[in-house]
Amino acid sequence: MPSTSQRSDAARRRRRAVAGLSAAAALLVILLVACEPGPFPPGFAPRDLTRGTAVAHLLVDRPVTESGPRDPTALDELRDEYQFDALTNRTLPLAHALTSERALTEIARAAGIDPGDIAASTQNTASVPRTLVEPDSELRSHQLAAAERPYRLELQARPGEPVLDVYAVAPTSADAKRLAAAAATGGNAFLAALAAEGGTTAENQITLTSLGPPLAGSDGARAGLMVALLTFALAFAAAFAALSAAARWRLRSAGLEPARGREAPSPAAEPGDGTWPRTSRPLPWAIAAFLGLLWLVPFNAITLNVSTPIDLTLDRLALPALGAVWIAALIRGGPGAPHLRFTRVHAAVAAFAGVAALSVIVNAGDLARGLVLELPVKKLGLLATYAALFVIVASSIRPREVRPMLTYVLVLACVCSVGMVFEYRSGANPFYDIAALLPGPFTVAPPPTGFDELGRGSVSGPTDHGLEAAAVLSMTLPIALVGFIERRGLWPRLAYALAACLIGAAAVATFRKSGLLAPLAAGVTLVWLARREALRLAPLALVVALVLPFASFQALGSVTGQLDAGNLDVPTVGDRVSDYNAVRPDFLSHPLLGAGFGSYEHATNPGENRILDSDLLTRLVEMGVIGLAAFLAMIVVVAATAARMAREREPLTRGPATAIAAAAVAFGVLSAFFDEWSFPHAPYVFLTLAGLLAAMARSGERTAPASAERRRATGRTRAIAAPRSRAAAGKPARSTTR
Repeated sequence: MPSTSQRSDAARRRRRAVAGLSAAAALLVILLVACEPGPFPPGFAPRDLTRGTAVAHLLVDRPVTESGPRDPTALDELRDEYQFDALTNRTLPLAHALTSERALTEIARAAGIDPGDIAASTQNTASVPRTLVEPDSELRSHQLAAAERPYRLELQARPGEPVLDVYAVAPTSADAKRLAAAAATGGNAFLAALAAEGGTTAENQITLTSLGPPLAGSDGARAGLMVALLTFALAFAAAFAALSAAARWRLRSAGLEPARGREAPSPAAEPGDGTWPRTSRPLPWAIAAFLGLLWLVPFNAITLNVSTPIDLTLDRLALPALGAVWIAALIRGGPGAPHLRFTRVHAAVAAFAGVAALSVIVNAGDLARGLVLELPVKKLGLLATYAALFVIVASSIRPREVRPMLTYVLVLACVCSVGMVFEYRSGANPFYDIAALLPGPFTVAPPPTGFDELGRGSVSGPTDHGLEAAAVLSMTLPIALVGFIERRGLWPRLAYALAACLIGAAAVATFRKSGLLAPLAAGVTLVWLARREALRLAPLALVVALVLPFASFQALGSVTGQLDAGNLDVPTVGDRVSDYNAVRPDFLSHPLLGAGFGSYEHATNPGENRILDSDLLTRLVEMGVIGLAAFLAMIVVVAATAARMAREREPLTRGPATAIAAAAVAFGVLSAFFDEWSFPHAPYVFLTLAGLLAAMARSGERTAPASAERRRATGRTRAIAAPRSRAAAGKPARSTTR
């Protein structure tokens, strides 16, 4: 039998071979996906993903009078002489008129291209409710049909100024400049024809005056490089996982590698210098510090004043530091090193991230033509940070540390709840007030304030929105409920009851229906998993019913009133209902993998994309049926794995697993009510809980086979011993065969 050193050398050589083969497979995939084969001469050429852009600025004016020429940029003079306000009010209708078929014919003639090759659109810059400018299914169908055209023209009216901003997109920068310049020439021809037909005099005719030559933008040469790097990373990861699994299966089939369940140490026998918080290992403390940042600091509103391609929010500064601690511990090795072991939860998270990357790669051409490829790539980077936190937590926290880590999360949630109840009572957000004391290199955005169309105030705590705050509190409430069930003694149970009341009051104080529905879903899940102990929650339910109206009376009445059947016909509900029909063209145009993860962004393209208050719809539009299935599978796997561990009734894992299962159900319910993946706090908290579950599952899954073998062996021993005992007692032995 080979020695331990020989097995280690063989495993090292096997990993190197797998890595080399994976890299070769990834390079081959790049050649097939990111390049186009050329028969003459033979070879591969990079796929053309570049686009030319240009911008022009047109002054909405009237013809020059006999007084002579004047400076078209002297807008103060225009205010008196040419009725500045009247021209400003005509700018937006004029922008819509220039996107008509007749106007595009004149613009195309001036640019020397086919009118059918131009896709024109206008962004509504008027101060009107967003529901009036969001496209319906018919308008969206027309936009998607025109998106395949090689030329694109977008006109925006400047608020408060008689100026049209013209943005042109074409195959090259020269074509884009020519198209932008043709907007003025062709637009004037269109307006002159309209004036002649309507009998408008020359001095009253509207004209377009170019404020300088069009300016060419970037050709987007980085698009091909980004797609190549993304393709290589995804192909390498998939090939490495497949080859590693095949190698392990082959060794086990040959009997050269023992089953994992036989060699995995039990949770109690894990080496190290203590269990957190009684440990000197830096990784659990670094994770605890990052969790404190998530719960108590409005990190998404704090930005470092440095010019970079992405906004350096506080979490994007803290997470690399956490990653550096993790890498240092991994390199150092020893008892405190992270344990990299693959579980079902890892597979579910990896599948979701892989499908997200695949959706961007498949739609790279369309995204590059629409000049939005960089946005999905940035969103994939953000998804990678969420997945990195999951991996760090899953590999660094030991099974016995999950319970104290959840208790720590509960304490943070209680502190957050106290601050939110104070915000509800006083109107001041203490989290943002404390963050404003940061030194000069940091910029802190103001907290969300004001009232929505239903008159609901803004209570958000350290998050960006009340829905986000309700989400993270709903995922934490099961920890308090499980602690109330498991604890014995008056004072511990009172402490958990107080925590549950605080979290429930803070969730309801957000004035959001989700602040009541999501905790209810989590509570129902917990009662179903702990049916024997569910009666212990009856006193807590009575306490919550008494405390909640006192803590947030007005908010509770508002939330319950919103759930009344007669009050469901409100804009927030109507918008959500209309979204299902409005996104039908987007889904039918890319049914399998969607339009690309992170590409459906309302802020960057409000004239074409709606605000989807449902993460399920967002996943369906961006990632298609496959992506939606991967997203739901991730939630289901977390909930099912936790539920299975809760049913095993192991003292070490039962309580934490029950709480995590209820939190996963709450996260799934919330995904139908708002786009939670667009806010950072909710994914961070969910994947942290998933990482804690994987930390317990990495030992539980591996000891299960050995436990099953012991049960089968015990059963066989009893079956053999039973006939002997009966014969010794003078009784006829039962036949063991039929």
